[in-house]
Amino acid sequence: MDITFVEGSVSQKHDLEKLERIRAASRWLVAVGNCAVWGCVQKGGCTNCSAAEKMLQVYGKDADFDVLEAAPLEKHVHVDVRLSGCPINATQFLSVTASLLQDHLPYITSKPVCLECKLKENPCVLIEDNLPCLGPVTAAGCGALCPSMGAACYGCWGPCQSPQMDAMAQVLTEKGYALEEVISRLGSFGAPAELFKRWKPFNENGAAVKGV
Repeated sequence: MDITFVEGSVSQKHDLEKLERIRAASRWLVAVGNCAVWGCVQKGGCTNCSAAEKMLQVYGKDADFDVLEAAPLEKHVHVDVRLSGCPINATQFLSVTASLLQDHLPYITSKPVCLECKLKENPCVLIEDNLPCLGPVTAAGCGALCPSMGAACYGCWGPCQSPQMDAMAQVLTEKGYALEEVISRLGSFGAPAELFKRWKPFNENGAAVKGV
């Protein structure tokens, strides 16, 4: 196969075996959507307990499921193109396909959603409306759909290049959002743990908590 598009994250061993066969038979493998690229909600929702613990709680000790922790496809196989989005952008999908058919890797922007808002001359819902918008740390590509409708970006395209998580957390904390809510919003779509290595919790006044 020249190009294979794979959606979703690997959740069971038979999924992994199928993915490995697909990789071996494909020249280009494209991870399509946030689940395939970042692990999405099923990864972000398992930060407080393992997949096995969740299965036990839901199905009981007699359940016969061989589950794996949700993770991006690239944890298991080499991925040539990562096409994020929840859902993806149709124009971007066609652009990626056209580039690969011409035998070269496409350019996919990793700038933040804020850039798209500026280009569309949207008012900033974070600054002007005090909404918990994650546009400053979320990858562009959606056309700033939510902020264009007066709603906060909730990060469904995954993090942008070099997202300033500490600064984002401090801004949201200063606007009165609880630290637990900030952490939940930043990680809900599977943002990788390494983005939080420099994480500095903030107190209710927006100041960094010392000794944490």
